[in-house]
Amino acid sequence: MYIQRGNIPAVVCLITAFIERCTLHIVSQNLLKDILNIFAQLVKLKNYDHEGFNILTVMLLYLPPHTIDNYLNSVYKVLMQRVQTARTPKYVRILIIFLSVAVIMRGAGDLVRQFDSLQGNLFMMLLDKV
Repeated sequence: MYIQRGNIPAVVCLITAFIERCTLHIVSQNLLKDILNIFAQLVKLKNYDHEGFNILTVMLLYLPPHTIDNYLNSVYKVLMQRVQTARTPKYVRILIIFLSVAVIMRGAGDLVRQFDSLQGNLFMMLLDKV
């Protein structure tokens, strides 16, 4: 259903509301991976990448940290692939906003450590290029 582009904003609104209000259900029914797949598909679309970030930000804000920890490396890989393949000013802006939220929620040291686990000194390279 979300693949029809006209439905994307409404479906993202529904998903984010679901994440905010039904966190325990998402975790208990193992829906996190499906939601992350939707995020990954949306980030690839230049017209809807901000919707993917909406989902990701709400997940970071509302899900318990231990539930999303296993997926963060994959999330950061998706984000970095988009920076390398199709960087736009809009994407860079929303990436910076997301990283700011991640620093507030998780701490700067944790964020740098996770990026650097993907590739040595990746976070500093990202700051230099963005």
